Amino acid sequence: MGKRSFWTDYELDLLKANYLKKTKEGLCGLLPNRTWKSIRDMANKLGLKRSNDYKDIPINERYKKVDNLTYKKCKSCRRYLPFNLLYFPKDKTCNDGYRNICKECKGENFAISDNCSWTDEQNETFIREYPYHTNNELIQKFFPDKMLIQLQRKADTLNREKGLSLYKTEEAYKKTCKDRMNGEVREKLSRAKKGMYKGNKNPMYGVKRFGELNPNWKGGRRTEKEIFMASDECKKWRKEVFERDNYICQCCGSRKSNVLEAHHRENYANNPELRLDVSNGITLCKKCHNPNQKGSFHNIYGTINNNGKQLREYIGKYKVKNSYMKM
Repeated sequence: MGKRSFWTDYELDLLKANYLKKTKEGLCGLLPNRTWKSIRDMANKLGLKRSNDYKDIPINERYKKVDNLTYKKCKSCRRYLPFNLLYFPKDKTCNDGYRNICKECKGENFAISDNCSWTDEQNETFIREYPYHTNNELIQKFFPDKMLIQLQRKADTLNREKGLSLYKTEEAYKKTCKDRMNGEVREKLSRAKKGMYKGNKNPMYGVKRFGELNPNWKGGRRTEKEIFMASDECKKWRKEVFERDNYICQCCGSRKSNVLEAHHRENYANNPELRLDVSNGITLCKKCHNPNQKGSFHNIYGTINNNGKQLREYIGKYKVKNSYMKM
């Protein structure tokens, strides 16, 4: 970054005296050491605003028709230009849906840089060559300074299409596509359209592909604990624990059945003989049990080597805290 140059009193006086009177080009000529962006920013700091006399122009004078073509008056250069996307980009904030400033009046004021502008020669080349080349070919041969998104936007603006526009008629386009396909491909497509593989005619109809027979099979990645938690025995154990505790969280007293979970007092990994023992289970809600919940049991003590002593300590602290808050 270059050094930041401060505005002198002489420059500020010139800006205040001429900002509302002179055009952009006149101001840049008056202050040759300043860019238009720096001039505009300083004017905003000083509270200088141009009067928008374009709003005072009657609507019937902003447009005119010549040979059945509509022309619009540019807000900046005040010329009448063809009222289309080539000259006035779309802008939802304007009354007619199009910008009031033409594309030729570009500059930093309108967020349009020189490398994004299109010359008349480039526009003619684009209209002539676009249907016959891919976008990458267009960049390599004709527009080395453009990007793919610029070509796509230009095509949308001019309503240009590839493929069908290469041929004079739609019949010629279809005939060319048929000639490109060999007889075998056409026969397969024909059989598919006639319902060759629909319903009972489909060779995979009614075939059940579970486990290793399924194409999405990945070798059974579930852990032993995941298989156990999904088993009928574990579901039965969980239900018995809930029924014994009357579907109430034994820590905070929550009665919401949709958030209750069964917790092993002595951890699952080191006590395989107690995994289905109802006395080893206790009902907790997600707020008190889920490790992702701040302040929950597993969030404080972790998920490894848990035991009943930690659980009693956690429940005791929780109840003491709740009683203190009620007081």
